[in-house]
Amino acid sequence: MAKQQVSHYATCACLSDKHQFPAFLRTIPSDQHQAAALARMVKYFGWTWIGAVRSDSDYGNNGMASFLKAAQEEGICVEYSESYYRTQPRSKLERVANVIRRSTARVIVAFLATGDMNILLQELARQPPPPLQWIGSENWISHSEFLRFNMCAGAIGFGVPRSVIPGLREYLLDLSPAQALKSPLLTEFWESSFSCSLKGSSEGARECDGSEDIRALQNPYTDTSQLRITNMVYKATYAIAHAIHGVICNDTYCNSTIKFTPWQQAGACIGPGIHWSGQDHLEVLDFADDIPLLAEDEEKLQIVTTDLDSEPNKVALRISSKKQKVMHVNTTGKTRGL
Repeated sequence: MAKQQVSHYATCACLSDKHQFPAFLRTIPSDQHQAAALARMVKYFGWTWIGAVRSDSDYGNNGMASFLKAAQEEGICVEYSESYYRTQPRSKLERVANVIRRSTARVIVAFLATGDMNILLQELARQPPPPLQWIGSENWISHSEFLRFNMCAGAIGFGVPRSVIPGLREYLLDLSPAQALKSPLLTEFWESSFSCSLKGSSEGARECDGSEDIRALQNPYTDTSQLRITNMVYKATYAIAHAIHGVICNDTYCNSTIKFTPWQQAGACIGPGIHWSGQDHLEVLDFADDIPLLAEDEEKLQIVTTDLDSEPNKVALRISSKKQKVMHVNTTGKTRGL
């Protein structure tokens, strides 16, 4: 039986196939949405002659396939579509770079993983092409390391939103030498940050004396201003925790000895989401990409409709009642207004 998986970073649209990946969930959107949004953005700016480059992986190939389909529907012409993966021969990298240099398209959509994008830019920097307008996928577009490449100035794309995790910074800054010593990873962090040794764990270094001030550090550990993927991890962790709590606990008692299947956990994890029985039988589908709301009876349908309507109301938006459709499947009777 497959184990339940909740990913914080896997965006490939291929993972939405519930026949292949029945136990897979995620807290980050599918690339199907990003690809469509990128095509619309390109069309919005009037860029109808573009180049395309992708990682030669499931992430890049599936993402670019979705983008090219959306681009065609938007009337966008693609001069070339090249792929590269960082373990491929250097000759492949040089060929892709030369295609970009010789092309007439000055706008390029790059559906690349961070590592592949970095290698490609280094190669292009050896013999810079004419100025390019880069359109980036979420994997690299928000990484500050690409600011060192002048050709990336003005690059645009859709990144994972910055978020605030309540209490995280305070928790990180509450680290003491005694706590750091309990973990090899934190011990290494403390010693490298303050150039001292915790209880003689590093030969030749001065011993940490407690005067080290972690709040004075300026490094990625203390920087909580760019919590993007970190927040997806946070959501995934809490999704699993709440799912398990929902299975083993009631209003008054939690029974930690209860045995449950991944499917039970999946149902609790999604809440009013996708409930699967076995691997290919769909019982309830409440929220999906196109937002169909399915329920076993009208009372439950009213509940999920009200829940869905409450979210856009927070930003002064409403669901259009004129665009709602109700369908009965294997049922009888009239439908009251929702």
